[in-house]
Amino acid sequence: MRKRTKAGSEAELRGFTFPVLHAVKRWYVDFYAKDPETGLLRQKRYYIPDGMSLRKKNEKASFLLTSIRRRLEEGWSPWSEQSLVNGIYGYTPFVKCVQKYMDSLKARKRKKTRDSYRSRVNILTKFLATREKPLKYAWQFDKSACSDFLEWLQAARHASPRTRNNYRGWLYGFSEFLVTHKFIIRNPVVTIPIIAEDEKIRKSLSQEMLTRLSSYLQEHDMFFYLACLMEYYTMIRPSELVNLKIGDISVSEQSVYVDGRFSKNHRSAKVGLSSSVITVMRQLDIFSKPSCHYLFGKDLMPGKEKCNPDRFNRTWKKVREDLGWDVCYQFYSLKDSGIRDLANSEGIVVARDQARHLDISVTNKYIQQYEVHEGTKHFKGAL
Repeated sequence: MRKRTKAGSEAELRGFTFPVLHAVKRWYVDFYAKDPETGLLRQKRYYIPDGMSLRKKNEKASFLLTSIRRRLEEGWSPWSEQSLVNGIYGYTPFVKCVQKYMDSLKARKRKKTRDSYRSRVNILTKFLATREKPLKYAWQFDKSACSDFLEWLQAARHASPRTRNNYRGWLYGFSEFLVTHKFIIRNPVVTIPIIAEDEKIRKSLSQEMLTRLSSYLQEHDMFFYLACLMEYYTMIRPSELVNLKIGDISVSEQSVYVDGRFSKNHRSAKVGLSSSVITVMRQLDIFSKPSCHYLFGKDLMPGKEKCNPDRFNRTWKKVREDLGWDVCYQFYSLKDSGIRDLANSEGIVVARDQARHLDISVTNKYIQQYEVHEGTKHFKGAL
């Protein structure tokens, strides 16, 4: 039935009329709901089978009147494809879907993850506001909207292929959230391909660079020198380093305990601590501080309050500029360099365990080298 209504202003504002039973020769329940394509109210009918007894007809009518009204008030529309499946509320305002997703982020354990996802939601919202046709309802969040968003990231925000793919991964998870909560029927990101990525710009530090870094920091900033040693020798991520407390360090075992509450894989573990790091810790009088103090507090010195993970990157940027190094050498390059050097010295299995990788294939990605090996210049084969 495609009849249009001349309903009053109240129904127009509401977006629907309440269902009504018509107990005529052929019983039916009808109502009007707004068609998202035209913006007009259209009539919808549900017929009650003729073969039912009077009591059954009344029961069926009562069920329809109650369920249709409830669903209409929840945002359901019979004219949206997403709303045609029972329990799908595709006519829910998209801003409500976003708010529900944002509320769900509170359960995330890692603050860094929460902040990252909130940032991506804000960028998605900013993009949607630029569209010629604004996205009002959940059912409009389709493949076209998602593809346009990813293209906009590259065109307007100059995102690299790697960043674009990272956003695609997040967008997939966000869409799964919408599917799980029955705002949309299917995940629109499934058929959007991952594109080829550029080679990562981060590079490992050479032996000469490490030696130069060591000399520079021992002269200018011993506490940041300790942070660099920890990254190189323990391979603990910056977001984990800021949560380390002095009590997590065992000098007798030469180990550091990483609490699963702060680790990327949510698993607690111990990693080895080089005697070189312990020596510097003693020079800085680290072990005289309370065990409950953070190893890296404000100004990177032990304290009651932990520093922000970004402090490592900001300090590293200044050091890198002083040393005249390229942007491809980052604070995290110390971890790459540590994995490479430990694997060469003690074997890849030892490096895998120290880096807390689940598989050697992950460790291999860190130790791939693209420089020319001196040995190849003097190699004489059988050919």
